[in-house]
Amino acid sequence: MPHASFALSPRRALLVVAVAATALSTSISAADVPTLPEGSEITLTIELAEPATKTGWVTVSQIGGSAIEGEDFERLPRRVRFRRGDTSQSFVVRTLNDHLIEPEETLDLGFTAKNVSFSAEPYTIAIGDTTRPPTTTTTSIQLPPTTEAPPAPTTTQAPTTTEAPTTTAPPETTTSTEAPPTTQTPTTQTSTTQVPETTTTAPSQQVGQVVKDFGQMGYSDWADMLRVDQDQILWTYHSHDASVVTGPEGNELRQRFVPGNNGSGTGTPVVQAVIELDPAKGYWFTQEVFLEPDTWAWGNSENQLGKLGLGFTGGTHSAGGTIDPAGFSSRIMWLHGDEASAYTYNADRGIRYGQQNPTGYSIPVGQWVRMDMEVVANSDHNTADGQLRVWMNEQLVLEKTDMLWQSEGSDPTVDRLVYSTFYGGSGQQYAPDSVTYARFRHFYHGPAQTAAG
Repeated sequence: MPHASFALSPRRALLVVAVAATALSTSISAADVPTLPEGSEITLTIELAEPATKTGWVTVSQIGGSAIEGEDFERLPRRVRFRRGDTSQSFVVRTLNDHLIEPEETLDLGFTAKNVSFSAEPYTIAIGDTTRPPTTTTTSIQLPPTTEAPPAPTTTQAPTTTEAPTTTAPPETTTSTEAPPTTQTPTTQTSTTQVPETTTTAPSQQVGQVVKDFGQMGYSDWADMLRVDQDQILWTYHSHDASVVTGPEGNELRQRFVPGNNGSGTGTPVVQAVIELDPAKGYWFTQEVFLEPDTWAWGNSENQLGKLGLGFTGGTHSAGGTIDPAGFSSRIMWLHGDEASAYTYNADRGIRYGQQNPTGYSIPVGQWVRMDMEVVANSDHNTADGQLRVWMNEQLVLEKTDMLWQSEGSDPTVDRLVYSTFYGGSGQQYAPDSVTYARFRHFYHGPAQTAAG
């Protein structure tokens, strides 16, 4: 039977609910429903009966209740992931204070599992009004161990694909013609990475009609733009400066940047969407970027650099000035003005912040630019055979085949796709002097066919 015990500390009241697991299910009775004041949080810990033997996860979703995501509680984590050897993982549900005196509201959470043998009855959280003081609550849910094999990686790409060698980016959409030659000498390694196609419709500089205004984008809008399932979204942040507009080739993501706000998350909010991928040795992505000519500036008189669109991470997802050889990341960046660069947190970089990998390509303003990146993790912790490739407008502008992405921790794999566009660097000193806008479209991604080693 479920039971609850209480422990008090000088900082908070702690509620622990331990739930016994059966062979296939875990249930939580109505008597266990916690009531949280607005502005409080509850930490739920999913505990496995035995260490996980394979990668798996439990998807968390709202399946009922009167509470509204974004108004009464913050976004849910969507997936609670277990790596091999994990015994427990936690996630937090935070309630929001709307400063209204109103009846108690409820949030019904549902749990579905992939690669773990688990099912559970819905778990209900009651949200009280602001007359209660804020609290922090912890709940533990015990699950049975994983038994199933992990699924094959899922490819998200355009309707038709063709294969391209490493020295060229993928071909264009409407035909199956070969990709144009590149300006670089090919290496002895080849890639059979499948990449999506693009169209050749002349770009328009006009901003289309507003589909979702600034501040109105939700999980479903991000999922539509990035072409992912909604339950793959781990979190989004600060959609206040993101919107969706129509375009000649479909909807476009439009982001704005304001003076005094570089959008890096260091003292200023960052527009971000983090997508969980099925772990794979390598992935590619493609995106198209348009820097609006009437507004765009590369920065200010002292600092001209920033991150642009998508990137990949793996392991412990090292970024933000962290030195952690158990994780890595790779993102497209503009550097010293208009030069495109790959910004990497690789294990052997030897510096606190990321390593610049300039391409020599000048990003034009007022034109749609196709940008492709492929990242393949190193085969093991001791072998620098990871790969990095970048194409600009279907020309290979950067290729490295000696990357030591990860040298500790889990097996090196790519497992997150991240959208994060901002000026900098970290700090408001990177912010533009006037409001600027950039637009993005044709986001695709999929597992790389190239294998390190």
